[in-house]
Amino acid sequence: TMPVIKTIDGMASMLNLSTDQVEDCLKELKILNPSGTPKKSQIDKGNFNPDGTIKDYNGLKKDIEEKL
Repeated sequence: TMPVIKTIDGMASMLNLSTDQVEDCLKELKILNPSGTPKKSQIDKGNFNPDGTIKDYNGLKKDIEEKL
């Protein structure tokens, strides 16, 4: 089974990338704010928790795939 991914750091290690690389990509896709916090729309969609942890990894992944 897939491990539960709750952080950008965890996502980065799954993808064998640095946390910075993943954050930069998510900022470019307008998923994260320039400060690194999730956009309000991402929290409203249920992809992120208000504290910035990932709530729905699959939803987030789908969002990323749609934007690429």
